[in-house]
Amino acid sequence: MRWYLAEYGTAEEQKNKREKLRLIESFWAQFERDHKTLREAYYQRASDFMLRWLEKNLQAIDENLLWEIGKDIISEEDRLILAITPEENHHLRPMTNSIIELAPQIPAWRFTQHKTPVALNVKNSKHSMAKQNWDDLEAAIIVKETNAFDLVFRSQFIKSRDKYSDLQEVFLAADTFLGQEYIDIWIDIISTVPKDEGLLAKVFALAKKEEERHEFFHLDEVRTRLSGMIADLIDNLPDYPVLDIESEDYSVMKLSAEHHGRISSSTKAPNVIMAKLSRNLFHSSNFSKHGEVFAYIKTSLSPLDSESVEWVYAVEEAIDANLRKERVGASLGTGFGPGMGFIDLALLDVHASLKIIRQELNRAEASKYTRMLFYDTYMRDEWWGLGEDTPPPPRQPESGY
Repeated sequence: MRWYLAEYGTAEEQKNKREKLRLIESFWAQFERDHKTLREAYYQRASDFMLRWLEKNLQAIDENLLWEIGKDIISEEDRLILAITPEENHHLRPMTNSIIELAPQIPAWRFTQHKTPVALNVKNSKHSMAKQNWDDLEAAIIVKETNAFDLVFRSQFIKSRDKYSDLQEVFLAADTFLGQEYIDIWIDIISTVPKDEGLLAKVFALAKKEEERHEFFHLDEVRTRLSGMIADLIDNLPDYPVLDIESEDYSVMKLSAEHHGRISSSTKAPNVIMAKLSRNLFHSSNFSKHGEVFAYIKTSLSPLDSESVEWVYAVEEAIDANLRKERVGASLGTGFGPGMGFIDLALLDVHASLKIIRQELNRAEASKYTRMLFYDTYMRDEWWGLGEDTPPPPRQPESGY
């Protein structure tokens, strides 16, 4: 079911969104009536009451929504946080985002769609689900070309690399000290090594010199270090949106057939393409500080010959020119696969862009099997079809096209 683009969907999808919005409005109205009681229940550790209340009111919206209530340990204000999250049900993120956007302003409460850190230092915390002692747990932060970070953990309790039980333990520690937003958006791979194995070459076989090593930080320091590295990464993102950058500097990429039919790409943003193909979760915010959303048009070409290739180039040029003219987006390049053409986009206003895209595709007499889809994992169920009879696409994988 589409949410963000439900207005372009079926009558059932539009009805579903209207009903969900009614339930969301009802949830927040009830929360406004009961927020003082919920706050008292938290401090009195009346977890059964909070559980019943949230099951009745929040899961009426969707049974896959989970929650967490806790102190806001990052802020100096005396307030509680209600995190409403679909966890691994990423397709529900657009709806969850709407839930948070519609939240009322209530003193002593903050609302988010990601679980927040519940501890700042190891000594004063003990997670009920922890099976190991975290006192000496350390992590190295590795910067990746895909605008993300890997975390490598080590501790005395870790005796071999990437043992499943150790990975579960360090993921729990990361969730506790970093919070869900950092892990979902900025962390790609989490791995483990024994305490005495610190060579980068032994962990990822990436080092050119044997003496190159990770710098490991105690768990208490990791969030602060990572926050600084994220801030630096964001600061170094382009100072202007794509539509304000005049560049003919394209990278030609040859992709393998396993990338869901896309075997070539000519792009101004190769790191965006590689992140889509390799990262566990893709987020546009890792590549733009201007609110751009990365998307792509996928159209059927029959046959795939020089004439159809030139057709894609012409359509891409027309779409790019008109998106830039209206200052709502720009093209990043094109790609091809067996019987398919792709046009990559960076959009500042998705809905305004779709009007231009529809106009140019209709003018070019594009196939009814033409759709726009999104790079973001959270938008994997969102799509737009050129015609009313355009069938739904196969469900997108976590990565790839």
